[in-house]
Amino acid sequence: IQAKYDRSLEVLYRLKQGGMKTKSGIMLGLGETEQEILDTIDDLADVGCDILTIGQYLQ
Repeated sequence: IQAKYDRSLEVLYRLKQGGMKTKSGIMLGLGETEQEILDTIDDLADVGCDILTIGQYLQ
């Protein structure tokens, strides 16, 4: 099954509504803009994500 961003956010939201702690992670350093990073963090906060890990890809 191919991952879809909106579907992933929906899964996190539903798990959170069910009382579970949620976690997500993002990788930086692959050409994303600062605004894309901030938008992603905002989206995760909007669905109540409890934990966010951020990794840096070193080129």
